[in-house]
Amino acid sequence: MIYYTNGRWGISALFQLDGSVFPKAATVSLPCAIIAFFLIYFRDKDGDDEQQLAGAGVIWAGYNMLVGFLIVFRTNQAYS
Repeated sequence: MIYYTNGRWGISALFQLDGSVFPKAATVSLPCAIIAFFLIYFRDKDGDDEQQLAGAGVIWAGYNMLVGFLIVFRTNQAYS
């Protein structure tokens, strides 16, 4: 159980790590962010960006369709 102390406007509860998901989420997200930074920093500068992004619209549309389907499916399951 998390015991909260009454502070000034309860701001201290926002920054406590006990019972927080931040440390566990940071162990997953920080390595991914560091890898993404280095991939973008050291990417090939000679390539044509338009040619590299030619299929991005189709991938983005497929991703949005999948996320929309999952949201509708989960909402229908919640109402059942």
